[in-house]
Amino acid sequence: MGETPDVEVIIATRDLPQAIRQRVANILASDYPGERLRVTVAVDANAAAHLSETRTALEPIPAVRVVLGDAAGGKAAALNAGVRAARAGILVFTDTAQAFDPGAIRALVRCLAAPDVAGASGYLAAKGDHGALGRFWAYETLLRSLESRFDSLVGVTGAVYALRASAWVPLREGLINDDLAVPLLVRRAGGRVVHCPAAVARDPREFTHDQQYARRVRTLTGIWQLFAWYPWVALPGRNPLWLEFMCHKVIRLLTPLLLIVGGLALAPLVTTRLLLLAGGALLAGLLAGAAVLRRGPLTLAAEALRAFRLLFQAPSVAAWHGLRGQWEVWHPPAARPGSRP
Repeated sequence: MGETPDVEVIIATRDLPQAIRQRVANILASDYPGERLRVTVAVDANAAAHLSETRTALEPIPAVRVVLGDAAGGKAAALNAGVRAARAGILVFTDTAQAFDPGAIRALVRCLAAPDVAGASGYLAAKGDHGALGRFWAYETLLRSLESRFDSLVGVTGAVYALRASAWVPLREGLINDDLAVPLLVRRAGGRVVHCPAAVARDPREFTHDQQYARRVRTLTGIWQLFAWYPWVALPGRNPLWLEFMCHKVIRLLTPLLLIVGGLALAPLVTTRLLLLAGGALLAGLLAGAAVLRRGPLTLAAEALRAFRLLFQAPSVAAWHGLRGQWEVWHPPAARPGSRP
């Protein structure tokens, strides 16, 4: 690979033309050489009504092409169409809502320099990542760093990742978690996907708790879909990242079940005195946490309940979807003013 290979940024989108134009402007303002950089906008077939207007909005920009996603609709179908239209050796994938730091594309290209590396995933700095969600994302980032050093990433950040064009494997239409399927497919074909924290995308949106919950249910349902559509991911001999996949992704699906089994195992040992002691310890912990974090006990309790909903209720709902094969699960609640679901 040369020092400055040709790069094509692919945006799979169903957003309005004005938002897409702003995103394209941000990409082309990158510090990557302009003569080596192109953008392909793949408009979701479900938003085909905006196709003509999108083409008109982007027509004055010579480095941009607009294509219609495959007829089935959805992000995976749009990505497949975008990749087919691309001509560069390096493909960078992103969404409409975020913005790249100026050096993000160059950082991704640097991370692809090693011959055994087929993909690189950047870092998403989201304005809404605070509280329990922020701590979860910090933990997720640590896991990705360790996976990258050991072998290859189990998941990429859909808002900022890159692949060698030769490493792309077409996705099944209707796939929920393209950001999970892509690195697993790449590793199965013999490539590695590495963590590239210097490639930063920033998301200005803030989501309500209900929006976060809906997104969580969707992504966890997508893991069940992977088992149904790509059964080899569950087989140690066929999934090179089987252990990492099970530890990183699957255990979180089983959290409610493990909690129930643990509760049933401890049930014979429970006494009134033990319940009182446990309640006292919980109250003491809540008060101590409130003092250390400088928050009111009620605020801390509310945050704990929100975390419980994300970590325990969402996996339960996702399991129910998986058992029924219900993959059409994206019904986001109303967004805050100025944000998008």
